[in-house]
Amino acid sequence: QRDAAAMRADRGEYSLLRDIAAENLVDRLDDTLRKFPNTAEVGCADGAVLRALGGYGRGGIKRLVQCDHSNEMLELCQHGRIHDVDVSRVRADEEALPFADESLDLVLSNLSLHWINDVPGTLIQMRRALRPDGLMLASMLGGDTLFELRRSLVMSGLERYGGVSASLSPLAGVQDAGNLLGRAGFALPAVDMDTHTFTFPDALSLMYSLQGMGENNAIFGAEFRHVSRDALLAAAAVYDSLYKGPDGVTATFQIIYMSGWAPHESQQRAKARGSAELSLSDLGTFQTVFEGDEEDGMPGAAAGGNPLTERIPPGGVPEGGPAVPR
Repeated sequence: QRDAAAMRADRGEYSLLRDIAAENLVDRLDDTLRKFPNTAEVGCADGAVLRALGGYGRGGIKRLVQCDHSNEMLELCQHGRIHDVDVSRVRADEEALPFADESLDLVLSNLSLHWINDVPGTLIQMRRALRPDGLMLASMLGGDTLFELRRSLVMSGLERYGGVSASLSPLAGVQDAGNLLGRAGFALPAVDMDTHTFTFPDALSLMYSLQGMGENNAIFGAEFRHVSRDALLAAAAVYDSLYKGPDGVTATFQIIYMSGWAPHESQQRAKARGSAELSLSDLGTFQTVFEGDEEDGMPGAAAGGNPLTERIPPGGVPEGGPAVPR
C-alpha cells in the first residue's frame, strides 16, 4: 500500500498530515539542551522528519539513518550530506530493527507505529538501541481518528445487515500509549495528543484521500474488503447526512505524541513510598512568613528576624510582616 502511495504522481497533495506531525515531533527537540548526534528514524515514509529538521541544527543531529519497509518510499527520501547531517537509508522491517544495542542517542518515528502489529516489541527494540539517557520520540494515529467514518459504517451496517463488523482497525488511545511506554521500560514517559479536523467535498473523497496518503490499509480492517459496494455507498450517504456542512464533510485525525528516555542513574526518580516527612493534610494550615535580617540588608527588616513558620490567626495577618500569598 505504501509502495502504491509513493508511486502516485500527486502524492505531494496528501502529505499534509504527515508534515504536521513531523513538525510537532521535531519541535520537541527544542525543549531539551541535550544533543543527539546519532539518530535513527523508524518508518520514515517520504522523509517528512528530515524536511522538518531543516537547516537549523536541531537536536545536534550529525548522523540520521532512515528506515522503512517500503523501497518506493525510501527512494523518495533524500540521502547524503543534507543540512550538515549525514543521511543514509536502510530498508528494514519495523518489527526487526537493524540497530545494535546502545548505539543511538535518539530514535524518531512519525505516524508509523499504528502500522505495526507488535508495537510493544518494537518499542522495546527502540529502547535497547538507545544509549543510557537516550531519547525516543514518536507519533501515531490515535483512537479518535475518523470517528465520523466509524459511526457511519456502524449505522449503515445495522441498516443493511442488522449487525456490525470490524470494518476499521483498532487504534491506541492516550492511556494505551502511556502503558506501552511503561511496558517497554522507558523512563520519564510522557504522552500528549493533538486533534486536527480536515474538510473534504464528500465521504468518497475522504476515502480516496486515505488511499493517497497510504493509510487506508492501516485504518481499514480485513472485514472492510468484504463490504459490498451498496454498503459502502450507504455509509458514504450516512456520512454526508451527518457531517456535511457548507464547505463539505469533516474528518477528525487524532495524533498521539510519545516520549521516553532510556534509563540512566542520573535521572530523577520518585522517592520510596512512606518516606515523606510532611503530610499533605497540613497544606493550607501553615504558611511561611519571611522577615528580613539586618545582616541581609533587606529593607524594612526587623532586627534579628528569621524565616519562621506560624499559624495564621483567624481574620488577620500575624505581627511582624505580611504572609506569603497562597
